[in-house]
Amino acid sequence: MNPSIRPMLLASVLALVAVTVVSAQSGPKQSGYLSPEQVPDGRVILPAPPAAGSPQDVADHQTFANTRALKDSPRWALAQEDDDINPRGAGRYFDCAVGAQIGRDQPPAVTRLLTRILVDVSKSYVPAKDNYRRPRPVVGNDAPICVPRDEHLATSYSYPSGHASISWAWALVLAEMEPDRASAILARGASVGDSRVACGVHYASDVQAGRLVGAAVVAAEHNSPEFLADMKAAKAEIDARRVEGKTSPICPAQIEALKTRIY
Repeated sequence: MNPSIRPMLLASVLALVAVTVVSAQSGPKQSGYLSPEQVPDGRVILPAPPAAGSPQDVADHQTFANTRALKDSPRWALAQEDDDINPRGAGRYFDCAVGAQIGRDQPPAVTRLLTRILVDVSKSYVPAKDNYRRPRPVVGNDAPICVPRDEHLATSYSYPSGHASISWAWALVLAEMEPDRASAILARGASVGDSRVACGVHYASDVQAGRLVGAAVVAAEHNSPEFLADMKAAKAEIDARRVEGKTSPICPAQIEALKTRIY
């Protein structure tokens, strides 16, 4: 890639992130919790993706081939649902794990927390994608994937997975807020990343790298008083939903779908 194009590419991707954030909020655009110098640099903290032809690269491609058999299965359907990373209703990812409906009519502090985390995480993984420029597994073949093939998939990069970065960051924070449900929350956060492999839009090593990015950002965010205050407010909202005792009707199907192993 021409070096003069790279800053424009980064700016365009960050602009897309900003649009997502604006659409997720009824008010003005949300910022992250971290200043630019505080955001962990994915180019620094991540190793390079597996070299072409290396054992891990071969394993990545084999996993992609194997998981095409998931087409039209319950796990495939869940991967399609997990494709929507909009923070406005992202609490639905964790409804079953938390044991309460938090994604429906999602309360404001939860939405604010998830949105601002997404902003920080995006600023960490986007430069790494641009730096490593790993093509997605869908490039150069017509194998089935769980979302429509479009220009974005053909021209955007695979390493690390943004969905895995964001969902793992969310899971870490929610698990800290609701420690009695931590195992289930973390398992669900991991499964959102695995959905990207099931879907066929990321390699397994992309997802593993994404989780490292998400963890690094959450660690940095613990130095932000605003982050800690929003965690406290969001926990109060989630605890109130738990007291209501309402569970999501999708839980039986989700539990069944997650019985399918991706690796």
